[in-house]
Amino acid sequence: MTTLEMLTSAPQPLTVDAALVAAAIDAASACAVVCSACASACLSEPDAAEMAQCVRDDLDCADLCGVAARHLARLNASDKQLTLAVLAACIEACVQCAGSCAPHRDHHEHCRLCEQACNRCEQACQALLDALKAV
Repeated sequence: MTTLEMLTSAPQPLTVDAALVAAAIDAASACAVVCSACASACLSEPDAAEMAQCVRDDLDCADLCGVAARHLARLNASDKQLTLAVLAACIEACVQCAGSCAPHRDHHEHCRLCEQACNRCEQACQALLDALKAV
């Protein structure tokens, strides 16, 4: 079963394209896992002390992406203003985390992968945010 199948199986229809919601849920879920893994990997690096900001941003992003994914899974019963705020927080966390990982991407593969996951999540959540603002 996919996220899209689950969303479209609910008896109450969504007010926005279910594919946009599913894409944001999937991107946020993946980003939460990647950010957690990146934080752990950063702590294992020989230069871990120099990566403190990256670790903090990884952990913040993992938390906020996880919240966003779970909240969006309940979108058909959610308050629109709360959903907009959750998406905005997730997007900001992704921007900050990607920015923290970017300087390390050339010598730490986990930071490169994390930056990419954050960028994908930011784009998916921004597309959904834009769609929700339009309705």
